[in-house]
Amino acid sequence: RSENTRTPVYQEERRRAQDLYSVHARSCVLAPVCVCEAAFCSELRESTTPKIVAEKERNPPRFFYNFPPGAADPMEISTSTVSAASFTAASLVAAAAFKALLNRNRNRIGRKFASAASLDAGKGGSACTGEGSLSEWEVIEEEGKGTLRAKLRHKATQHETPWLTFAKAGGMHTPGFVTETRLQWMKENVKLRKGDVVVDTYPKCGTTWTEQIVLLLLSGGDASQLDPKSRNAYRLGQNYRKVWPVVIAEKKDFPQVRAILPPYSELSTMITPQQFADIPGRRVIKEHMNREHFVGQTKDGQLTPGIKVVYVTRNPMDACVSAYHHPGTSSPEQGDAFPFPAYCKWFLERGFAWGTWFEHVRGWREEWKRNQEQVLWLQYEELHDDLPKAIAKIASFLGIEASPEFCEEVAKKSTIKAMKKQAAASKAKETSEKPHVHLRKGKVGNWRARFSEEMFADFKSEYDSTMKGLGISYNIGNGEVLA
Repeated sequence: RSENTRTPVYQEERRRAQDLYSVHARSCVLAPVCVCEAAFCSELRESTTPKIVAEKERNPPRFFYNFPPGAADPMEISTSTVSAASFTAASLVAAAAFKALLNRNRNRIGRKFASAASLDAGKGGSACTGEGSLSEWEVIEEEGKGTLRAKLRHKATQHETPWLTFAKAGGMHTPGFVTETRLQWMKENVKLRKGDVVVDTYPKCGTTWTEQIVLLLLSGGDASQLDPKSRNAYRLGQNYRKVWPVVIAEKKDFPQVRAILPPYSELSTMITPQQFADIPGRRVIKEHMNREHFVGQTKDGQLTPGIKVVYVTRNPMDACVSAYHHPGTSSPEQGDAFPFPAYCKWFLERGFAWGTWFEHVRGWREEWKRNQEQVLWLQYEELHDDLPKAIAKIASFLGIEASPEFCEEVAKKSTIKAMKKQAAASKAKETSEKPHVHLRKGKVGNWRARFSEEMFADFKSEYDSTMKGLGISYNIGNGEVLA
């Protein structure tokens, strides 16, 4: 054992156990963590071949301490890098002991492991099953030249989350590949034209889903023209794909721009402004820009004549939960060291990126009120509640004839399940990225499983003060409305 305790794998698990205890000391979970730790070392000791040990040191099994409500077992172990045979009896005994201890102390600890559905059935539609308070956390920011780093600190325990990293552009914090220089270049050089369709959203509000629908409408429902694995990214010579302006650059600048782009299949093909202009027919463009920095406006700030903007919005709580699970340095997919209430604090006060959800939605709502000929207001919840009806609404806005039968056909090919299936079956292998990393649950009201009543009250208060007078209401699940 003394030899195994010096391995990087053991040291990392011990560090995570100490972080856990510092945050959740009141939950009395140190003992089961030690049981798991001992089992982990025992399991590592059983694996004696250098190949297995090396693989485990690169990808150690993860122990999840923030259990998702409704989980069949409060302890989930990722086994993607370890064969079933390598899990020893000690690991299984530890898992059983951990579960038994949690069950025995559930009332004393005060944890709520029951599913959101069962709690809702007993308490009514307003039940929230999460725990935590945003007021327990404080934001720490460090600004550099064109960059921003941020982390959150728990006021009582002084636990600090990992850093979130951003660029700074247009007075906003943005993903690292949208610098001030790139933002200004895109606004000046990416020219839209009459007939272009722009799908603009705040991140995690239905972008990929809506793009799929628009492309199916334009292609006559031919799903073989699409590639959900790459999020339907444009490739030279292919029609019925979308273009994200961040991949447009002068050819001489390709190396510098490519160097800051993340390794997503969506961003693997760069094109020049001329190649963008040469795309035939109606082009589909993706954006996350707020109204102020929209790529596709005239010098006097008006939308380019003849373009159509499908703006998709989603209730802020579900958007926050989805953002929390988004992989990348601007979001906290970093294990248990980044508690969900801490990220809620960040999302509410600073936002995922591109400003806050509230600023983004308010700006586009005001544009929609002025210019409904060019802007369609669409809510994620509409797609979820009646997809064929929402598709008919989009088709009408774009001037596409769509019978009820055609809308049903498009709906079948643009469900979350259908898109995941097509993405998984895709033969495109541009990167090692998971094929449907952007497609999660596609649910409405899933936020209840993570939010406490106090967290929801904070979001509701911000919504009431920021969105007043805009006439917006959101279905937030269980028959309730945020208005």
